[in-house]
Order: sequence, then C-alpha cells, then structure tokens
Amino acid sequence: MPVELTWQGPEACPGADATLAEIRAMLGNRVPADKATRVTVFVIAQQMDTNRWSLQVTTTSGRFSGERSLQVESCDEARRAVALLVALMIDPDAHGGAMGSGDAQTTHPQQPVAPAPLRALPTQNLPTQKPPPSDPSVVVAAAPASTQHGFVGLGLGVDHGTLPAVDFGLSLGLGIRARRWSTAARLSGWSPKSEPSHYLSGAGAKFGLYDAELAGCGAFLLGLSRSSVQVCAGPRAYLTHSSSYGISNPGSATNISWGLFAESAFRVVLREGLALRLALQGLIPLQRPQFAIRDLGFIYQQNPFAQRVTLGTEFDLW
Repeated sequence: MPVELTWQGPEACPGADATLAEIRAMLGNRVPADKATRVTVFVIAQQMDTNRWSLQVTTTSGRFSGERSLQVESCDEARRAVALLVALMIDPDAHGGAMGSGDAQTTHPQQPVAPAPLRALPTQNLPTQKPPPSDPSVVVAAAPASTQHGFVGLGLGVDHGTLPAVDFGLSLGLGIRARRWSTAARLSGWSPKSEPSHYLSGAGAKFGLYDAELAGCGAFLLGLSRSSVQVCAGPRAYLTHSSSYGISNPGSATNISWGLFAESAFRVVLREGLALRLALQGLIPLQRPQFAIRDLGFIYQQNPFAQRVTLGTEFDLW
C-alpha cells in the first residue's frame, strides 16, 4: 500500500499496525494503479475521559495536505476512523467495499466500520490549490482543522540567585501552541529584597526586579492521557533597581542585563482549555552587574547561576 503511518498515543492504545490492517481490509485489491500517490499520515491520540478520545490527524498526499480533529468513544473507533479516512484518499469506493467484505466483518464482527465520526466534523474549503473533485486527495483538502491555540498563563514563582535572597513573584504570559510546539512571551515582577552594607551598620540597599523572557518549548506526551513534559529555552532580559537606605545622602542604581535560561515543566490538562503547569528553570546570566551605590560602595553582584520554580495555570483563548 502507498501509505506511511505514524501513530503517537498512550500504551493502552497502540495504533499503527492495527490501522494499517484496517486499511488493507477496506481496500482489498482495489488500489488503482493510476492512484499510487503516497499518503503520509501522522496521528496523535489522547484519551480525554473514559468514553472520549481526541485525535489529531495530519495527512499529506502529493502536494495537498490537511488536518482533522476527531472525537470518538474508544481506541478501536479511533483506529477505524483513521483507516477509513486513508482508505477513501486512496480509493473513494473503499468504504462501500469494506462494509461488505468478509475480512472486515471477521476482524470486527460486532463493531462494523462507521463513518459517523467523520461526518460530525466541521469542514472548510481551502482558499488555494483546490483539487478537482475526482482527485482522492480532496478528502484531505476539504476539511482542514487548525491545531493552533492561543493561551494566557498566570503563575507564582520562587527565585534564588538573581536578588540577594530567595524571592517571590508573579508572572503573566501570552503564547501560541501548535501540536507539540509552543512559544510564549512572559513578564514577571518580584518583591523587593534588602542587602545590608558591609561597611556601615544600619545602612544598605533595597533591590527590585522585573524581567521579560521569550520561551520556545517542545512537549513530550506521557503514558497518562492528559499529561506531558515540556522542555523550553530562550533569552531573558531583567531590570534590577537598587536604592540605598540608612545614610544621609541616599543614592540609587539601575541595570538592564541579559541571560539564557533552560526550563523543564510538567503540564497536566484539568479540563478542555485549562491546564496546570509546574516548571523548574535555570538561568545563566550573560552579564553580572556589580551594584556600588554612592557612600556605600559595593553592595551586591548577581550569582553566576540562578534557579526558579513556577506553579501556574494556562487558559486557552481560542
């Protein structure tokens, strides 16, 4: 068969071999010689609850490609829905033949192949490169489904190594997620911290911190249907402001610095459109400014490595 299929899902729902067997049963010997364009299929299967599975199906045939989102009740229905989609791309008459095929009935005597999950999908015609009706790849191009989601994230964080002491802060982020990849811009504000002077008793400086970062992330699905691990990295800019106290002539200093961070996060979907995220992050500063304030001298220099833990939620915007 001119099919290359990749199936990604939990261990409880292996799909590649079984789906290929379904496609063979539906096609039988009806693969037309003049319709031998290779079909590439990528499937992501996730169990949303006991009787609900979510599928993201990406198909490519020649110069046409498209995506579908399917909702089915079981892993078996998920495999049959994908098999039916691919079989129709190769031979538009495959479904009718599969319903009457002895092999197909033997394979699933109590659960015949049903196209209901496909009919329930919203469809939208592509604006360009519309194939002729006789081309089987029209099945793909006629029903693309966007897998991009905009989201907003809110979080509480603990930072160690950027300011003189362990610090607490709030973060706000906006991002876009597509399949297993996402990017987000985040802003954070942190509570002020004080550092006493090494030379004058009762004097010192108070430090405030604000930072902005751009994160690119890749996700890896776990055996649990609603959870994943994200690995992120990117640049961060942080503004540190210090002002002295305990002296007759107070001074201040402000510095903008840069660094690179890496992050690993555990993300679990609580319900559709809402997720909980726990992240552990490390920062290597590209600059380590020294803070020396008038009449106090040297006060503080940022650590060569900073750590941060954040717990927050993500809400889908669309």
